[in-house]
Amino acid sequence: MSVARICKQNFRLLCVNLPDSHSCLFQFWLVVHYDLGCYVFGESWRDYSYYAYSKPYTRVPAHLVGMAFGFVNERWVSDPGVRPMRPNLNRAAVKTWGAAAVTALFACVLAPLSDYMDPESWSPWVNATFITLCRPMWAAGLGIIATLCAAGQLEGLNAFLAHPGWTPFARLTFGAYLMHPVVIKWFAGTATSSYHFGWRYMMAHALFNSAFSFLFAAIAWLLVERPVMSAMKRGTRARRPE
Repeated sequence: MSVARICKQNFRLLCVNLPDSHSCLFQFWLVVHYDLGCYVFGESWRDYSYYAYSKPYTRVPAHLVGMAFGFVNERWVSDPGVRPMRPNLNRAAVKTWGAAAVTALFACVLAPLSDYMDPESWSPWVNATFITLCRPMWAAGLGIIATLCAAGQLEGLNAFLAHPGWTPFARLTFGAYLMHPVVIKWFAGTATSSYHFGWRYMMAHALFNSAFSFLFAAIAWLLVERPVMSAMKRGTRARRPE
């Protein structure tokens, strides 16, 4: 690999790491300063949702971690000419990285349970550590699994995730992620009665919100994403040397 390409990759990673670290530090300060927490039925969550949860500058670290994995892997994943540069991982390394990724994913989901069994028992520092690191850890865990699949180390999982049946969800999931707050807020803003936390009521709302989120995501894909993808493909073919 040339020196210029190495410098380019290092510059990209620097551009990712600088805003990532600043965002994490700022989010940590927010949680400690305002005594925010992740117990959704308490006041600490209400304050967290106001000061930090939905703010783009607290959500960006996970996206930047994903970009970093893309920068690191793009050469040997996308360029057939450099496939020999794939990481040569032995079985022990694959198991270690895979176990670390799965542990991180489960920790992000299960760790808050201790704050639910004894509501709002976490200290501000524990809340700040978990809230700051949860999203980047989740992104890193998924990035490790995706990298191992792309490197040909998890053939069974890779075949399952690469099944054509997942294609519609791959096209629409991010759009549904972007649309679901709009759908939820719209239904909440037009509601004519208070919410009732029965399981039938909650299931109906979850299914209704999901259906409309994916519907709007499909419309956005047809009207915006697909035309842009087609235009980019035509532009790439036009610039390709004969």
